[in-house]
Amino acid sequence: MADETLASIIPLHQPKKARTGAERARAYRQRRRQKAKAAASPNHESPSSESLIPEDFSSEDSAFAEPPLTPPPTVTVLDVARDGDAPSRGNAKATPSVSYASCRNRGRVMASNIITQTSGSLVTPTRTDVATLMDTALAPFNLRDRWSEAIEAARKATPFVAVDDDDELVALGDNVDWPSSRARAVEIQQKLPPLTEITAACKAVDKTLRVKPVPEEYQILASKMLDVLGIRGGDDTDAYTEALAWTLADVWPSSSRDCEYGLPKWIPIPALAKAIKRVLEDRDSWEHFGGTKRPPIPDIVDRCKDYRHDLACVLAQLEMLGRTQERLGQIIQTVDQYEADGPW
Repeated sequence: MADETLASIIPLHQPKKARTGAERARAYRQRRRQKAKAAASPNHESPSSESLIPEDFSSEDSAFAEPPLTPPPTVTVLDVARDGDAPSRGNAKATPSVSYASCRNRGRVMASNIITQTSGSLVTPTRTDVATLMDTALAPFNLRDRWSEAIEAARKATPFVAVDDDDELVALGDNVDWPSSRARAVEIQQKLPPLTEITAACKAVDKTLRVKPVPEEYQILASKMLDVLGIRGGDDTDAYTEALAWTLADVWPSSSRDCEYGLPKWIPIPALAKAIKRVLEDRDSWEHFGGTKRPPIPDIVDRCKDYRHDLACVLAQLEMLGRTQERLGQIIQTVDQYEADGPW
């Protein structure tokens, strides 16, 4: 199921510019006029499709053109660690103070709980506790869980928001009851998050798959994992976190499936956090690790590979959610424009 979802990824914004509601309504009205003329004059030759849109029409001045979206800022593991107690193992203890602006300029941006901010602002953590770090790193997976019902609603609506070979919405076909299509679109749309939030989430998750983390980000999470497992610090544990960070920075896709999906050649931070969460939830971890024993790096890497693929599935589901919301809006706008101008 996850593979089918990932294999059907379609960018949220298609290369072909979508027509506005006003443009669709005018085209539909022109088609109705031509059909009426053809019925009155059987020998009348239908004009080409190029004449369906008035020459003086410009989509740039349409009242339905969406304003440019400014995505909300995102927060890295380094930002969270900066605001609290820095970890005490390996190079992570020398984590520099990194501002959002410098982090963004250097490309180190990852999804965080800013995606689901409360009252329009992110609550700044007072210390670098385990929950804060893990929630920040696991934000893409947590977001998918919170939006699970919306994602399912969008999946079921796939046939309704489909397009034909001409990239036209089937819900706005010539032989379709437009008011009924609008009513159904409104019903589905109410189950989905706003398009601006979906688009911002897609951009944030996409960056976790495109922007390679710095070693300190890996080490911060690895250090917290060792702390929770009760593994005492020292030079050997410092070397462990350094070796783990070095290994995670060079993990190539090993299967044809991963290569086909274009997964990164390193482990994203959310995938590492998910692997660490699995270690902490596994009863065997508490029976076999502790004291000076540490989770084998190959075991961590194997789990990270699976969650790296799962992270790509999260992006695919968010893009499907956004595509559905976008097309529902197009249906509603087109019908509203058509009714406002009158059928003829």
